[in-house]
Amino acid sequence: MQTLATKVFRSLVLVALATCFAQPVAAAPPDISPEHNAWARFRRGSWRTERVVTETFDEHGEVVNSTEMTTTTELRRANRRSIVLHEEQTLKNSGREFFVRRQDVEEDFLGRLVGESSEFEDHGPTTVSIDGRTIDCRLLTQTTTDRIVRKTEQVYYSQDASPFVLKLVSRLVDRQSDKTVSTTTHEVEKLDREMRVIGVTVDTSRARTFTTDQRGTTETEIVFSMAIPGGVVSEITTEKNAAGDLVRRTTVELLAAGGKPRLFQRR
Repeated sequence: MQTLATKVFRSLVLVALATCFAQPVAAAPPDISPEHNAWARFRRGSWRTERVVTETFDEHGEVVNSTEMTTTTELRRANRRSIVLHEEQTLKNSGREFFVRRQDVEEDFLGRLVGESSEFEDHGPTTVSIDGRTIDCRLLTQTTTDRIVRKTEQVYYSQDASPFVLKLVSRLVDRQSDKTVSTTTHEVEKLDREMRVIGVTVDTSRARTFTTDQRGTTETEIVFSMAIPGGVVSEITTEKNAAGDLVRRTTVELLAAGGKPRLFQRR
């Protein structure tokens, strides 16, 4: 299961990296170093297990349903252009455990399924401010269109400050009506924070993602580290309806992980 914030880090961390070496407009990015992908930078066989607990609330703020999904993901293959991840999921609901699915997923280093395509545009240098620091970035745009919607993402990319994408503004538009379906803002708020994660001290970043659509709002707090396979350390997502009432809360917890980073030769 991928929550919104997970997708932001897993699918968009490399959008800007790809674009910063591209022409001003390109249908696809050039070669990308696997060192900058939260899975490809690890050796084959690296893995993680996470637990996702989702609670649903009624109009009185009481929990009416709770599910627990456990997902183990293993890196099966990584080459110069893509990765293959093997996922196994089990679901607990009302005290019963169900096997959900087992699947292999092939993605490029942008986190897209192999075969998907986007257009990229480089708007030049800009800056963002985090923790009182002014960080040089490039402002980049990725546009993805399918039969129903068009998604445009403005990405603020730093080549030096992990997790690379420091701010993201996304807009989803219905192609038929040309009306905005949803808007998302993702911003890194803390950098280089040491944290004990499954018994190891690692550098982490902290970010917040906020989405608005016709149903209401969704806010996610995320902790991320490139030292962990898959990157995501934890997430807390709250969903509210148009009246501002809490309707759902999702918590992602990293249970275990293993793997060694690959060695890369600097260019």
